[in-house]
Amino acid sequence: MFCLSSFGMWAETCITLLTVVAVLQILMTVTAQPPQSENGPVLYPWRLKKATEELTRVKRAWVIPPIAVSENSRKIPFQLVQIKSDKLPSKVIYSIKGPGVDEEPKGIFSIDQDTGLVFLTTVLDREEKSSYKIKAYAVDETGTPLEEPTDLEIIVIDQNDNRPTFDQQYFTGHVLEGSAPGTLVMRVTASDADDPQTDNAALGYSIVGDGRGIFRIDPTTGEIRTVGVGLDRENISVYNLTLQVADLSGEGLSNTATAVIFINDINDNAPEFIASEFITEVSEDVVGSEIGKVSVEDKDQPGTSNWLVDYTITDGNDQGLFSIRTEPETNRGILFVEKNLDYEKADKHILTVKAKNKEAVTPGAPQTLRSSAKVIVTVTDVNEAPSFVEDPRKLSVPEGLTAGSFLTVYTVTDPDTKQQQNISYGIQYDPADWLIVDVNTGEIILQQNIERRSPFLLNHQYTAVITATDSDTHSRLRARPDVSEGTYSLQIRVSDSGEPRLSQDHTLNVTICFCSVRGDCTPGIAALLGTHVGLSFGAAMVILASVLLLLFLILLVAVSDCLHRRHHHKGLLAASEDDIRDNILNYDEQGGGEEDQDAYNIDQLRNPDEVLSPTPIRGKQPIRRDAPFNYGQPQYPRKPPADPNDIKDFINEGLDAADNDPNAPPYDTALIYDYEGEGSLAETLSSITSRASDSDQDYNYLSDWGPRFKKLADMYGDH
Repeated sequence: MFCLSSFGMWAETCITLLTVVAVLQILMTVTAQPPQSENGPVLYPWRLKKATEELTRVKRAWVIPPIAVSENSRKIPFQLVQIKSDKLPSKVIYSIKGPGVDEEPKGIFSIDQDTGLVFLTTVLDREEKSSYKIKAYAVDETGTPLEEPTDLEIIVIDQNDNRPTFDQQYFTGHVLEGSAPGTLVMRVTASDADDPQTDNAALGYSIVGDGRGIFRIDPTTGEIRTVGVGLDRENISVYNLTLQVADLSGEGLSNTATAVIFINDINDNAPEFIASEFITEVSEDVVGSEIGKVSVEDKDQPGTSNWLVDYTITDGNDQGLFSIRTEPETNRGILFVEKNLDYEKADKHILTVKAKNKEAVTPGAPQTLRSSAKVIVTVTDVNEAPSFVEDPRKLSVPEGLTAGSFLTVYTVTDPDTKQQQNISYGIQYDPADWLIVDVNTGEIILQQNIERRSPFLLNHQYTAVITATDSDTHSRLRARPDVSEGTYSLQIRVSDSGEPRLSQDHTLNVTICFCSVRGDCTPGIAALLGTHVGLSFGAAMVILASVLLLLFLILLVAVSDCLHRRHHHKGLLAASEDDIRDNILNYDEQGGGEEDQDAYNIDQLRNPDEVLSPTPIRGKQPIRRDAPFNYGQPQYPRKPPADPNDIKDFINEGLDAADNDPNAPPYDTALIYDYEGEGSLAETLSSITSRASDSDQDYNYLSDWGPRFKKLADMYGDH
């Protein structure tokens, strides 16, 4: 048998007691409790019969109570227990086997094979494993088992080493506004990894942020309920609560999370018109179009049935002239004209419009002051065309009726009764030119005799079209309902009512597009391409190709000019690096004054192959007086020689022609010599044409010019 003992005297006591029992065979019942040694518990595994029974040795199982050890203990190694066999061979070898020893997790427990002491060798974590069951073995030196394997259980005692955590970091709840106190909003949950059988995992919930006066959380269940009144979505639509959970029933380790509570809307606000009266204006010829909008204010949640409004016309629309519809995006009421309006009958309509939500208003909601409003529709007059009383009119004309005979008179009615209109009559279609009409009275007179064989008679009937025109001065263009989106080019003809009728054609471009929610007209490219107006794709390509060709030609001209200029600078003198001459100036020119500074262009010398046009003469040049009368114009050389060696002859020929040119300077006459040019600031240069003599001149000022001019002063000064 195994027995648990302590060191020293306890082992000897166990052996002595066994010996006494064997010799004396005492019949008694002995109950032994395992005392505690310094280092661990000791078990006496023997079991005796009662005193009245014969003392016999029986086979007993080794049963050791569970051994408790605290998690997170840092006292390592720690002696748990000592196991011993009650058999005393020369040597007993002890061992243990199981989870924590040679099975995962390994290395937690160990045993001294000689003494049977079991040790804890590492720190335990109850959350990883709460208990271990291992087996103990005792064998002799030959390996023969001395005892049956015995179970050894180690229980890990929990410590509060884990904070509780919420199952979610954010919880979301909803509650209707105006809910009564005690209404359940939501339930939050948390968990703790510590032993649920201890206070280490006893959780307590609380609210530590805003909302404690409106919401309350059950500390045990985590249920959040309303505790106050006055939940109003229009004031606060969402609450953010900071929640806390702590173990030890709310006094231990803690953690936090957020609860987001949305206040759901109820229809506790009726729609209210922003004004008690709305005014709009519409032309009397508008039908099926929007003519105005009315607006309301509703504090309920936009987009819901509590906010969306139904509009009805409750008064002023007996004839069904108007209708009103709701614009869902803006909640405004759009007023439409459903039937033709008549300015002459009524130039103003006063409508009463009522607004209410699609969802019924909750009882107790405040009453609105403007649940209805007045809409004043002013009708503007439009010039309406006059109409013939009888159309068409059939006349029976006797045969042989002569020109000038009266046929009939036309009468018309004008819908514009509130305005005096002047009606003028005319003929729009009269193919045989048989009729004339009085512009003012509408009388139809036969202009010429009727020919029975006229090609314009069909079954003995002649058709003519008579027009009646009033006096306003404009026309209104209206689109048909089936017109598709796009751009259209309309040819409009405007004509007067005179004799003869004069007219003029105009082009009017009209864009038909769909209006956006904001009322913007934005025609798409598809609409533009879908119409027959504007440029087709082929035409656009032709225009684009023409533009590219024009740009190419401009580039070609620019390149050609650049190359020409480069060639222009390379002439006969191109090889000379010292050629810095630009012009040949007439330094000995004595007749032209300040304006005669044309000089000579050397480009002709640089580019002998190029024929230069003569420099235009500025104004009419004077004729030299030394030139013979009727002297012919000399011939200037037109083209210099290609060979540079002949340039001398070319220059000499040009000089000779210039010398004999009666229109070329210098003008060596007295009249020309003192010509100083128009606008010159200089005065006359000499006394060639002076009317005064030398005796009239005062040369005394020469004395002031210094010693060098004294000689001149003595010669010309006063003697």
